[in-house]
Amino acid sequence: MKTPTIILLMVIFSAKTFAQSGEVYVFKYFKELAQCDVNGNWLDASGNITTDENKIEKHSVEAGWKFIIANQTAGKTIIKLLKFTNASGKDSDEKEKNLDELITTYNQTAKSQVFFLLRENELETNAVLLKSKWDFSSGALTLPMKIRTPKDSIEITGQKQNRELDILGELNVGASFGPKIRFGKNRDFSVNTLFGFSLAGISVDASTTNGKVTEPGTELLGVTFHGSVVFEIKDFQIVIANGFDILGREVGENWIYQKGHWLGIGLGINIFNVNPAGSN
Repeated sequence: MKTPTIILLMVIFSAKTFAQSGEVYVFKYFKELAQCDVNGNWLDASGNITTDENKIEKHSVEAGWKFIIANQTAGKTIIKLLKFTNASGKDSDEKEKNLDELITTYNQTAKSQVFFLLRENELETNAVLLKSKWDFSSGALTLPMKIRTPKDSIEITGQKQNRELDILGELNVGASFGPKIRFGKNRDFSVNTLFGFSLAGISVDASTTNGKVTEPGTELLGVTFHGSVVFEIKDFQIVIANGFDILGREVGENWIYQKGHWLGIGLGINIFNVNPAGSN
């Protein structure tokens, strides 16, 4: 079992690392860009370095065009365009333009590199980072309440008992992780499937522990295992979770909710830390 687990973790983390290596940005507005080399030096129409601003080769880009950062130096951001969209934001007839086609568009010699210059702060004001279509999320899941489901005739230490509906607010501290898929033009809507475990403060009394705990409102430390789905629209999140709790030793053997399912519902903003790196 150890070898498949290690391989799975290597695949997950290598995929995340790969996504981080090529962040994709999208222009928010129409903009005119100066052509440059990979070091940020201006180029003229012939592809030669120039310091004369009047001789700079300039090209217009539209909102929705994608690019990656090729280099950053001395307040300059050097970019490479990746894909064209028309003014309406819809994909152009040619879904993707490879490097050779892009070079031809700008009348460059074959196999040369085409770069454009963004000056200081222009990256933040003119473009946004394109979120990846999928991601791997990890973080702490906090639910404001648990709804413990009822069940008739459960067996506790050889005796038949009923499990009543119960709604409790319990603090959970632990970890959650799972895949995240984004949808929509700007990938603002996502669905995140999470699995995890946590330590929880569980409230018990005589009626729920077959008389083993006599003090009302006693809190014991238990272990919670859960699966959940997080629906996210921009930064607003809705969580629907299902799980079960386990108490140890004699109290656990007599607790009527031992391994009994609960339903959790939560609302929040930025519940999880996720990799935002762009992947076309």
